[in-house]
Amino acid sequence: MTLFHNFFKKIRFRLACFIKHCYDWLMQETQKVKLRWVGGLPVTGKSAQIPNRSGVYAYGVVRHSAGLVAHIEWAYIGKANNLRQRITTHDCRYESNPDLQQWLRKPPSNAELWFAEVEVKDVDSVEQQLIGDINPRFNKKHRTDKNKKSTKQSQTTHNTERTVAA
Repeated sequence: MTLFHNFFKKIRFRLACFIKHCYDWLMQETQKVKLRWVGGLPVTGKSAQIPNRSGVYAYGVVRHSAGLVAHIEWAYIGKANNLRQRITTHDCRYESNPDLQQWLRKPPSNAELWFAEVEVKDVDSVEQQLIGDINPRFNKKHRTDKNKKSTKQSQTTHNTERTVAA
């Protein structure tokens, strides 16, 4: 019986090490995504600055102080294979999220659109990471219970470089 017990004890230990290794690798890969944010655009999304590339985007209510961003209350974070196409179709007439639909119908005067180009293979993980970390008001799909997040997950952040549109 003890031989059998020791065998499974070793397998359980090796499996736990393997899972930890996979988790650490995944966290390192997620942290390698460097986001270069472009912001200060109108919520309508009608801007030539929005590329026809994959990425993530965010709507937020921005407070400025002496021309500097002082605080952003994030309203929604989304992803797209084509940012320009997706953002321009975020029309209040077609939006399926009723709360976001109402917000888009009459956004606050200081609402802004921000976006960052992300490779297609990373779009899902970056969007989920941002939603989990920021917890925007109108995102429901990817919300996670904060109590279930491990300490390591809550400490991960994305390297960001911000570019504010003129």
